[in-house]
Amino acid sequence: MTDARTVKIYANKIKLRSICLALSGLAAFTIFFIEAPMIIERMRSGLSLCATVIIPSLFPYMALSELLVFSGVNKLFEGLFGGVFEKIFRIPKCATSAFILGVLCGFPVGAKISYSLYKQGKINNDDLFHLLIFCNIQSSAFIINTVGISLLGSKNAGAFLYLSILISIIIVGMLYPKFFKQKGSFQNLRSHDQNEKRQGLGATLTSSVKSSVLSILVVCGFVLFFYVICGIIIDLGEKLGIPSVVSLLICSILEMSCGCVEVASALPQNAAFLACAMILGFSGISLHFQIASMCPDAEIKYGRFFTFKLLTAIISGICAFALNFIFNIFV
Repeated sequence: MTDARTVKIYANKIKLRSICLALSGLAAFTIFFIEAPMIIERMRSGLSLCATVIIPSLFPYMALSELLVFSGVNKLFEGLFGGVFEKIFRIPKCATSAFILGVLCGFPVGAKISYSLYKQGKINNDDLFHLLIFCNIQSSAFIINTVGISLLGSKNAGAFLYLSILISIIIVGMLYPKFFKQKGSFQNLRSHDQNEKRQGLGATLTSSVKSSVLSILVVCGFVLFFYVICGIIIDLGEKLGIPSVVSLLICSILEMSCGCVEVASALPQNAAFLACAMILGFSGISLHFQIASMCPDAEIKYGRFFTFKLLTAIISGICAFALNFIFNIFV
């Protein structure tokens, strides 16, 4: 009797979920139909953003990162910084390049290298999840040039934003194993470095460019989708009389590029500087989905991931506030 009742309850839950999804789909279709002119304009704007900002600031680094790994620079990083990296973050030395190249080149380089290590059996799923939390920030070119110079009008602001996010991810990367990783879980699963097959330079270059093109298409696809969603939220917010700060908050949570653009135009420079630090620290749900899409068979606990990205945003905001107070970036 109990089993039959449980099955019935479970079936009703599935039915209710299906109905909710269907109604949500119909509502979304209706809104997209009503907002069609605005959506077309947002798509044009989003495509311009991808062509002029995202692709130039990401694609070269994505292609270069794989060539650097081919050159053996990952072994150099492991030899120079691996011991410190393993001790601080409790992750195998082989993941040092994922952190360094992820920080220098920006997303999705860190995610790609982390997932590659996971597929090779050098790190386990918990190590991969740990890496994904703190090895994926925006490229220095995007933060300094796009957000700092273009949006905030200050190269120094961009540099201090980058420093704020760097400090925050290091802190979060150090905190994670204190709460969730078991003692000894950071040991290598397999040691087969000597047996790894290395491609030739031509094959590596071809593979690198092909992989980078596919990755940049995924990134731009998510950016465009969420850019349109943010446009709908802003437009509906204005029509319904919802305070603009609510729309700004929702957009910032959904898509960081859109969030930075909107807060930079709506807030004073000092407030926009702090807001951008938190937005970049959180990275946006759009980027969270992009990370998940690049690690298809990994077990990613999104609730925990969301919590640590939120913590990163808070720490990044505190760092930005302190740096602004000390160096008077914006008075």
